[in-house]
Amino acid sequence: MGLLERALQYKQKINDTGKTTLIDRIKGPAETEKSLNVEKVDIIELDHTEEPLLHLNADLLEEINATEERDIAVHEIHQEEEEILLFDESSYYSDDSKHDDFKTRKSVIPPVTEFSEYEIEPVKNYVEDVIDIEKSDIKYVKNSDAPETEIVENTVTQEVNNFEIPEFNDYGTLFEIQKEFIKADTVEDVYSTILFSIMGQLGVSSVSIVAPSVDDEVKWVITDTHGIKISDSDIHWVISEGILEILSTYKGVLDIEDIKNDNNLRDDYYKFTSVDARILTPLIKNDKLAGVILVGEKINSEDFTDMEIEFLQALSDISSSILESLFKYEKTSTELYALRIEKEILSDVEFFQDSILNVTSLGDLEEVIQKNFYSLGLECYTLFVRNQVDGDYYPAYNEPDNILGFSDSGFKIKKDNRLVSFLINKKSSIILENFNESNVIIDTFGRNRIVKMELFIAYPFIISGQLSGFITIFKINPAVDIVDIDIRIQKINRFLFPYLHRMYEIDPELNRSSDLISMFYEKIENEMQHARDLNIPMSLVMFSVKNYKRFYERFGRIELEKLYMQIAEIIKSRLSHGDFSARIDRSKFLVVLPGKEKKYSMMLANTVKNEVIEKYSSSDFKLLITSLNSVFPEDGKDLFTILEVLE
Repeated sequence: MGLLERALQYKQKINDTGKTTLIDRIKGPAETEKSLNVEKVDIIELDHTEEPLLHLNADLLEEINATEERDIAVHEIHQEEEEILLFDESSYYSDDSKHDDFKTRKSVIPPVTEFSEYEIEPVKNYVEDVIDIEKSDIKYVKNSDAPETEIVENTVTQEVNNFEIPEFNDYGTLFEIQKEFIKADTVEDVYSTILFSIMGQLGVSSVSIVAPSVDDEVKWVITDTHGIKISDSDIHWVISEGILEILSTYKGVLDIEDIKNDNNLRDDYYKFTSVDARILTPLIKNDKLAGVILVGEKINSEDFTDMEIEFLQALSDISSSILESLFKYEKTSTELYALRIEKEILSDVEFFQDSILNVTSLGDLEEVIQKNFYSLGLECYTLFVRNQVDGDYYPAYNEPDNILGFSDSGFKIKKDNRLVSFLINKKSSIILENFNESNVIIDTFGRNRIVKMELFIAYPFIISGQLSGFITIFKINPAVDIVDIDIRIQKINRFLFPYLHRMYEIDPELNRSSDLISMFYEKIENEMQHARDLNIPMSLVMFSVKNYKRFYERFGRIELEKLYMQIAEIIKSRLSHGDFSARIDRSKFLVVLPGKEKKYSMMLANTVKNEVIEKYSSSDFKLLITSLNSVFPEDGKDLFTILEVLE
């Protein structure tokens, strides 16, 4: 049984009891004075075997069919409205029903278990075309029995009317301009596209680009322009003040005529008008102002319309996005290039390091250094190494041509040379621009060698505050980038000098004889020079074990060595910062006390002797240890005189 048949059957049952239903209260077309364009529907007979036959009232059926056709017409109008306004129909229908067929949806009525009587409002009539419906148009339908009723706007019409479309909606033009921006490979190409687009679309007198200066990023200057000629005068702006400061905060299109009456901005206003600027359009990068488009007056002397302002804002958004993409691409390309260079440098340094590790003699080492330095592009260079005995610096390795004549020349740089002090204070590579005018370089190398130098670069190697050596470069191949050489030499310098010192220690030719005591005496002379410069005293104490032979005969060689080690430890425990000592003979220990007077040295000597005697004296054996003191400069002006006093 259909839904309509069941409803009419229920109506007849209610009518038989003397009651009325909702259908009885619906007024027909004749009563409402409406003319409904519906076809005449004949009363049909319902063929049901289980239900009694129902004869439908013709007027009632016409009213129902007319209502259905009107609902369908309204729905079609709504669909037409949605297509015109390009509105998403998901806001009109619920999630569960938006994909259903309209007629299927119309025929579905939720099941009810109880009917209530209530009045139906008169049917509203849509008399206007949907395209002409405005939010302010309110229509009333005259009904003979019902009061005037205001038509309620449906949700779709209300939301569409609230939707604001930008005034500039020539998306085809923006699409074509954006295609030109995509072709841009550099910032200059972007600027050219901006100038071309604005001049072609707006018809203005001039367009210019203001951006940070290449030489000074604090100053903002005109980098590109069309329509005007900028003189060489120093016209610049600062982003931290004036109109640019306002624009960097506002980040929108700005008409400087709106702020010309501000006395604080008057000078800046005249500066912009002097370059034919009327509209300022920002270029944004990383949410910061990266540039400004200066748009001049219109050729037809008219004001800028809202549509033209919208165009400038859209152009600003597009160009800002393209500029940010270019900056990111440039940054990524630079990083990738740096990584490639770093990889090549590490490969070269690793090859050099492997070559050195395979060297077995100093002669082979010199050949490896010359070969690798030549491959780096070094045409004139010298490696200066500190001599462990006297502390001076000798030219150990240089180019095969010996351009500056360092080989077998006896040349050396004294440890107190001003260049050595300069390198120790710098602790990193240095490049001297006017080296040929430097008194330090002239005094160190002499004018005859300086005239053969094309540049001066030094790479010191400092460990524990001491300059162990340094590499000097005087000439490079013109085809090689000096920055590339600098990076490589800095890495090579970190491992080359430690390896050189290790080779000197194990090379059999250099170790046929050794003079260890000279290093100790060299250190004493340095302290004496320091005391002389500061005008302070320096004390020396000589300890001597007198009966060490009897100790050896009594206790043996092992105990005698233990005795010497114990004496050294006792002396060491009594020394303060800056003091030092050494065993200079089989049974003698020399202690140096910089800055200490003779009285202090004597007290120290007595303390050490008492502690050693107490530890090694017994009832049947007494250790005999003596001490002698001398003070510089009272007892002598040089090391040999001081040592004679101590003997």
